[in-house]
Amino acid sequence: MVSKYLGAGQAAETLATQAVGKRQQRMEAEETWAEYKRVGVMLDDIQALTQALTRATLLAEGYHTHRGQWRKKRDD
Repeated sequence: MVSKYLGAGQAAETLATQAVGKRQQRMEAEETWAEYKRVGVMLDDIQALTQALTRATLLAEGYHTHRGQWRKKRDD
């Protein structure tokens, strides 16, 4: 962290208040971004689970994949 001498008086107090405000905004933005990342990870987990359950259900019902498409197995 770098310290800056802002002088004294009302102007210095105003600049210091602005600096604190900017620092708080930055911290809030970082917290928001971290929350977005956490939600993204949860959504990725939900998607993987949904895909696994869908695949298991289709396989149990007699489907298979053919060239990337799910197809019902023929009764031979």
